[in-house]
Parts: sequence; structure tokens; C-alpha cells
Amino acid sequence: MDELNAPNSLPVFAKNTPQTILKPRIEQYWLLFFISVLSFFLSLRWHGIHSPFGLCLLSFGSILFCYGVLTICISKYYIAQNGLFLIEGPFSTRLKKIDYNDINKILIHQGAIQKRLRVGTLKIFTNTITYTLKGIKNPHQIRELITRERVSYNERRSLMKNILS
Repeated sequence: MDELNAPNSLPVFAKNTPQTILKPRIEQYWLLFFISVLSFFLSLRWHGIHSPFGLCLLSFGSILFCYGVLTICISKYYIAQNGLFLIEGPFSTRLKKIDYNDINKILIHQGAIQKRLRVGTLKIFTNTITYTLKGIKNPHQIRELITRERVSYNERRSLMKNILS
């Protein structure tokens, strides 16, 4: 065996670099929850629980509310060494990957209340699609982290090209 394929040799790059896990914050959705609760109470007041229409509104509203909470609690975003990985929604079985080479720009959107709560929305633009990461805590720091990882990824890639050529 030559030195490059020796089983005990150290890798050129560490494979177990830490990855950052981001979860959406529930504070991002305060308006949605406020409107849901308000409509829930108004439908109960006007139609009551004993009428079929009121019961349908109650059950449909409860299902939508539970789906919203599950979506927020289960969604995860990973910032890894070789790209971003997204798992969104309670019924999502696919892991979406965004390569660092595909990212064109990253925008941050924060409203007045979002700034006070220190949460925001990151929009990641690629050549083909735009990904929206809602409810990210400290979005400016996360954008800088993604930018640093992107630069590091490009440096590793160019170094590997130089080594292999």
C-alpha cells in the first residue's frame, strides 16, 4: 500500500467538523397564532359548538393549528461542511441539500417586532430556486456563518484540485 491509501494515515481534512443545527423559533409566527386563536373564539361565539358549521370550523381550525405547530417544531436546518441541509414540515421525508457553489446571495428580512425578538427570515437564492428559512434566531450571525463556510468550502475544493492535478 502506498502512503496515500494507508488506513492509519490522517485525512487531509477533518471529517468530523461540527455542524450547526438551526430550528425555527415560534416567535416568528406570533401573528398566525393570534389570528388563529381570535378566529377560533369568534367562530365559537357566533356559531357555537352545537351547530354543524361551528363544529366543522372548530375541527378544521384545530387541525390547521396543530399542523402549524408541528411544522415549526419539526423543521430543522443544518449548516454542514459541504452545504446546507433542510428538513421542513412534519410529513417531509426528503432531505434537501443546497451546495455552497449553488448559492448566489443571501437576504435577511426582519420586521419591527422580529428585530425586537431577534428572529428573522433568511432567503437563499440559487440559480434555480429560492429557499426561505423562517424563524431563524440571530439571522445576521447565521448569514456570516454560511458565508464563512462557503469560503472555506471553496478553499478546500481549490486545494484539492491543486493536489490532484
